[in-house]
Amino acid sequence: MINRFAAAAGFTLIEILTVLAIALLLVGIGYPSYLSMIANKRQLQGESLLHSLRQKQVQYFGLNLVYTDDLRLLDYSDQQSSLENKVFYQARAQTCAGQSLQACVVLVATPLFEGDPYLWTTNSTDRITTSTNPP
Repeated sequence: MINRFAAAAGFTLIEILTVLAIALLLVGIGYPSYLSMIANKRQLQGESLLHSLRQKQVQYFGLNLVYTDDLRLLDYSDQQSSLENKVFYQARAQTCAGQSLQACVVLVATPLFEGDPYLWTTNSTDRITTSTNPP
């Protein structure tokens, strides 16, 4: 007598559903971490931009004894800032409140991706400040 179930090979529906449930659980745990990592990468790019511009401002001040609010003089162009180019922050410079460009400059990185924080620093500190509103 031939066993009719011996020829049947494959997975049962319960086994397939179990594997799918485990896979969905792993994706559900990993996806928020992935999104957080991507947001951190964008913010680090903005911080790197501000550090670079701050160094260029210090060099410019050394030559001219004044800071500049025209970032083109520091070889920065906001033309490259776009989501298509994977540049997520656009920089600008402004004078500190109540001071002149001889004394203080504020560098601001404006996010191009909604939900990312504004970043800013001054010539007098290495610290980068984050905020949800522009300074």
